[in-house]
Amino acid sequence: KEPEKQGEESPIRSWLDEFLQGAESMIWIENAYITLPSELRTRLKNRLEDGGLNIKICTNSLSTLDTVRLAAGWAGEREKLYSFGIPIFERTHPGLMHCKTFLSDKQVAVGSANMNHRSVLGINHDVLLVSEDQRVIQAIKQDMSKDFSTHYKQVDNLKEGVDELEPTRRNEIMRAKGVRRVFSFAHKYLTY
Repeated sequence: KEPEKQGEESPIRSWLDEFLQGAESMIWIENAYITLPSELRTRLKNRLEDGGLNIKICTNSLSTLDTVRLAAGWAGEREKLYSFGIPIFERTHPGLMHCKTFLSDKQVAVGSANMNHRSVLGINHDVLLVSEDQRVIQAIKQDMSKDFSTHYKQVDNLKEGVDELEPTRRNEIMRAKGVRRVFSFAHKYLTY
């Protein structure tokens, strides 16, 4: 089902709300592009604060993202998630990770949906295949656990990844991050 008009609830957003609320012991998200709408970021923070939930957000590092625009978006998002205490794991293995996997103790979903405004608001035409079969959930959990131990590193400090960038790319990302903040402010408070 597609939203009839902008602002209407998209099927991806509806499912993400259900996914985040329904998890009892774990939420693992492995996703190529993460720039969350504020309501979903807050919902994730609230679930972490509820306690007893193993949360992992896994994505590309600033050095593996393929464009400055994407890296700038992630640089801003990682600051917000980190400030909330949400565990962030970034890819250390060379190359771009392009997975879109959502795992909880209750269900698993794989598909084309990113954790960004375009997917969540229904601008992109994304799909997710959702399963509640515990055999599938356990198989994906085992596969993701192996990935986490071999291809990801937990971010313990926001300088990690930034200091390792080539200076020109680091400057481009930080400049673009500032432009994104201005655009985000204008988009939120100004009408066109």
